[in-house]
Amino acid sequence: MRLKDKLTLVYIPFILLIILTQVAVVLGYFLFFANPQNLTITDLVINNQLILVLLVVMNLITLGGFIWVYRIRLQRLLVLKLEYLNQFIRDFAKADPIPIDGLIPETDEIEQLLESVLVMRNNYAIQKKSLEKLAYFDRLTGLPNKEFLIKELAPVLDRAKRKSELVAILHLELRNFREINENLGSEFGDKLIKVMGKKLEKIIRAGDIIKHNQINEDIHQLNTLGDESEMVNLTMVARIIGVEFVFVLIDIEKTENALRIANRIIDRITTPFIIEQHHIKLNGNIGIAMYPQDGDEPEVLFKHANFALKEANKQGANQVEYFTREMNVHALHKAEIEKNLKLGLESEQFIVQFQPRVNIHTGELVAFEALLRWQSPGAGLIPAAEFMGVAEETNLICEIGNWIFDQVCHALAQWRNAGYHSIRASINISATQLFNEGMLELVENYLQLYGLAAENLEFEITEGCVIKDEKLAIQILEKLSHLGVKISLDEFGHDYSSLKILQAIPLNILKIDRKFIMDEYQEKGGRQLLQSIIAIAKGFDIQTVACGVEEQYQVDFFKESDCDFIQGFYFSRPIAANKVIAFVNDWYNDLETDAKLRF
Repeated sequence: MRLKDKLTLVYIPFILLIILTQVAVVLGYFLFFANPQNLTITDLVINNQLILVLLVVMNLITLGGFIWVYRIRLQRLLVLKLEYLNQFIRDFAKADPIPIDGLIPETDEIEQLLESVLVMRNNYAIQKKSLEKLAYFDRLTGLPNKEFLIKELAPVLDRAKRKSELVAILHLELRNFREINENLGSEFGDKLIKVMGKKLEKIIRAGDIIKHNQINEDIHQLNTLGDESEMVNLTMVARIIGVEFVFVLIDIEKTENALRIANRIIDRITTPFIIEQHHIKLNGNIGIAMYPQDGDEPEVLFKHANFALKEANKQGANQVEYFTREMNVHALHKAEIEKNLKLGLESEQFIVQFQPRVNIHTGELVAFEALLRWQSPGAGLIPAAEFMGVAEETNLICEIGNWIFDQVCHALAQWRNAGYHSIRASINISATQLFNEGMLELVENYLQLYGLAAENLEFEITEGCVIKDEKLAIQILEKLSHLGVKISLDEFGHDYSSLKILQAIPLNILKIDRKFIMDEYQEKGGRQLLQSIIAIAKGFDIQTVACGVEEQYQVDFFKESDCDFIQGFYFSRPIAANKVIAFVNDWYNDLETDAKLRF
């Protein structure tokens, strides 16, 4: 029934009541004063006045009753419902879904509006819960994410502080997932992450925060990871990003138990298993941070556990490392360098210098290696070796690398305009740059922008860069080589070197490391080793460069050994970009007269 119809049902009876009252008074008057002949004029006036007073009084009584009943009806029909509606709106954001059937039986306009608001309230509550799940839980594994863990860890740390308990943060990273993902496909990789999520969830067993999403004071002990000395009262696990997971161990008895539990986790994840007939064996590393000694805030503990994980990654596969204060000092130093690097890019503090490479047999200048230098205020000219490690760890390497690439291509265009079309420029490429998805497109764009031939470019990589993902590295290098870019292997002999790599990747040039040359030249049999490396390279049709050459006897030795090129202070220190053309002009002018340059 519509609202106006309900209100009509209130005032129609009162109108009828007023009419009936007036009729009753009039009838009573005629019955009571049936013989007006016996009445005087004064009595008639008085009687008329009395009737009028009675009519007025009865109408007022009836009207008062009407107003009172009407107010009650209005309060029921409007006020109470509007208050209910107002309460719904106030509680809209925090409301949980409630059943609607039978709650609002009537269907006037106010009740329809109330029902609509209630439907909206329920829909909002359902969507809110869905959004919270998306915000706080990983879509792929169903595990909590970092945001959820930070939110829930705060009360955990408060409880640990009150009860003087130890809390451990274990940051796990799966090491060889990328190789599996590339070999078997991303869809298989997603399945593998799901399986790992279930395995990690089983490690800590159900009945904890993963199921309840809250911290309970009454916590059941878990003993799935070992004997009673290793019991933990509550464990959380979350997927942070990619193949990184974080465990939170609460109320462990002693710091050493965190290491034992971490080793058990490593044992579990490295146990081979089968997915879709594929035999899978994963590796993983774990970094550990402890509350309260390593921090008393969730973000600080996560950061310190990550520092420890990075240190574990440096040690190899399946390693566990505790956070130490030295790591924090190193991290702060790295953060300072990162901040200054960003500032250096913005304020153009970087420069590129070029060191020539000379054909040892003809004296021809064949290439210039681009060397990055940082003109840091107060620190002078800083070589790249002192800051490029931080740049690569913080992903600034791509931004810096793109800047270098632009500077080198600009220099190459100037050399070409000066008539030196055959001189190449070599650029050191990091693993991050090499594996960047847009690497090939970047090269093509810059070549087109400056109108350069790909043969004018040479990319220098290290063996360490290749072995991070040999299969992918070979694919990218083959594409670059097919484009026309020359590929050189830098620092050969610096750390670990395998002759097999000469066959594995599309190499044009092998650069023998300066330190390797210095060490081996002095060792017994060292000269024969250097000569053997040059000979093997030639067998693969790879040219060789002796780096760091400073003395005449070194020039003589490598010339006799049939090395192709020499680079080092013997000929020139790195020179500024705007002086390269003048250097090349002077070089060829002096080539016939300077005894030092006679070959």
